[in-house]
Amino acid sequence: MKFKFISFILAFFLIILLISIILGCSNNDKSTNPNQNILKITSINPDSAKIDDIIIIYGSGFKSIQDSSYVLFNSIKAVDYISWADTEIKVKVPTGATSGKVSVTADGVKSNEVDFVVISPNPTLIETVLIPAGTFQMGSTGDYSLSNEEPVHTVTISRDFLMSKYEVTQKQYEAVI
Repeated sequence: MKFKFISFILAFFLIILLISIILGCSNNDKSTNPNQNILKITSINPDSAKIDDIIIIYGSGFKSIQDSSYVLFNSIKAVDYISWADTEIKVKVPTGATSGKVSVTADGVKSNEVDFVVISPNPTLIETVLIPAGTFQMGSTGDYSLSNEEPVHTVTISRDFLMSKYEVTQKQYEAVI
């Protein structure tokens, strides 16, 4: 009798265990995956482009319809979208975009930021003048000269070189370097 009771208890627990396993495995509801709807950029292809070039942003949680969602290149909002899907956005690099961070905002939630380089169509936007090789007198002896301008001395430039016509701005420097 005692053996039958123990067998019955074991069989009962085995049935409960099997039912739990079957029910747990058959639950294919995707909403149980906590990472499914996280707004995240995983990559941008290419990771550098010129203004008006089309890039593809890969990730998750972008929403299947753009609606009020958008892409930011630093603080510049993209306006020309080729396609928008939950895991892929094709967008043109907007006018005014600069190198820096790209993010996606969907339903008011901002994604992670990913580095992106905007390629200048002409990175040498620095106007230059030719300084020819030669010799000249440099300095001053007048009443209004500074002490570091004296005495007048000979300077020789052995080879021609190009020099910026104006002061170089930080933006120009970063574009070239």
